[in-house]
Amino acid sequence: MQSRQEHLLKHLVKLYIRSADPISSSALVGMDDELDVSSATIRNEMAFLEEEGYVSQPHTSAGRIPTEKGYRFYVDNFLEARTLLEEVEKRFQEAATITDVELVVKRVAKALAELTHEAVIVSFDEDDIYYTGLAYLLSQPEFRTPEQVAYVSQLLDQCEQVMSEISNIVFPHPIDRGPYPFLLLKRPTRMDYEYTLTLMNRATQLLNSMHF
Repeated sequence: MQSRQEHLLKHLVKLYIRSADPISSSALVGMDDELDVSSATIRNEMAFLEEEGYVSQPHTSAGRIPTEKGYRFYVDNFLEARTLLEEVEKRFQEAATITDVELVVKRVAKALAELTHEAVIVSFDEDDIYYTGLAYLLSQPEFRTPEQVAYVSQLLDQCEQVMSEISNIVFPHPIDRGPYPFLLLKRPTRMDYEYTLTLMNRATQLLNSMHF
């Protein structure tokens, strides 16, 4: 992929994360020096990205949206760690002052849900599942239809089985699992990756520093 095409994909993903609407060629013109070209040139580059599977066009009259391949390229090449705001760091530190370990994990999960506007699922063991932030998840544009809401409901109904299967993949040997909780951030592919991953890394550091 050439430099201009990389810049085009980067800005397309960022705009789509914010708006959830297909991105037109004209919206990308002049986003940076690499894209200081005509709309026709942008359209040609968008056609290349579509042919290579990085973007797709949901409707013939619409702009483009990132595909899973496009998101993966963005995550692998453009993510930068962010510095957490003081009030965000304070939320995590307040959770760490509690002596009840299970309550600490729940507070951290709730903070993650509120800060990212996502759903967070915690598995203490196969029969002890905690989740929070479901309202945030269902408010996303990706969950506008009854079918999409039904999918989330089905996922929650099978939550114990799903978390058990994930745990078996991540920790194939029971001795590796220990008594650690397992956090799963559940949301659409469209998300603010830099912010979310920074928060998840900080939450992981906090939980790893505790003695379960």
